[in-house]
Amino acid sequence: MKRSLSYWLEEYRRSEHLVKGYSPETFRARNSDLKILEAYFKDASLSLHERDWEKFAAQLSKRYRPSSLRRMYSSFRQLFRFIEKKSGLSFAHLEFPKIRKNQRLPKVLNYDDVSRLLENEGLVGLLLEFLYATGARISEACQIRWQDIDEANESLQIFGKGRKMRRIPFSKALKERLRLMPRKSEFVFASPQDPERPLSSRQARRWIYRASRSQEFCQKVYPHLIRHSIATHLLDEGADLRIIQELLGHRSLSTTQNYLKVSKQRLFEVFDRTHPRS
Repeated sequence: MKRSLSYWLEEYRRSEHLVKGYSPETFRARNSDLKILEAYFKDASLSLHERDWEKFAAQLSKRYRPSSLRRMYSSFRQLFRFIEKKSGLSFAHLEFPKIRKNQRLPKVLNYDDVSRLLENEGLVGLLLEFLYATGARISEACQIRWQDIDEANESLQIFGKGRKMRRIPFSKALKERLRLMPRKSEFVFASPQDPERPLSSRQARRWIYRASRSQEFCQKVYPHLIRHSIATHLLDEGADLRIIQELLGHRSLSTTQNYLKVSKQRLFEVFDRTHPRS
């Protein structure tokens, strides 16, 4: 009996393959990728035709950035491998486009902008201080519990991608903010609607955006911009690249090296702006 693509998608979602090793953010993104595939090929035969696949790929390339496309095709490959293993079908006839890596350098805030941003008070101020002090991803910050924090040693444990744990130090400024914050939940950043649950990444982004808008920032401020900024600022101050890799939880040093390019670019910008004979 022939099974539809929708059937196999449902089987795949029920299996551990989609969940295994992914953060909630990555899981949502990959599940969204599969919904796009399902919507396009809803009435198509499971043995997808090359021409239909090429049209689908062409549509995706017009609508999505290279980084999103790479994740999408990774999601599709994993699904197809699952179907091949379970059904004996083959998708070898489908050609996956080569996506050029986006070479744009990370944007960063300067020191003055960070100082101004950290003037915010309350839970929003604590969130901003936490992100800049730790370099954490917003999904990691939202999941932090009070029990993860060792105030005596000014360190905390963060569970990153694939639930991999890393222990990192934090600043005295963050320690002071944490000391002043009432503990009404096991989560440091609890949901205002339900203190038993962590703040959602979406709501955290909204808080940060509103805080920066109220301070009339020229550029859009978002959590990953703060992560980029602390990495670059540490490099500017002479921190070792591997220390920054450990702080940020990068699996590959090549990811961290992108910040080295930013730091070098800033060197030339400062030189051109300040050297008396430039």
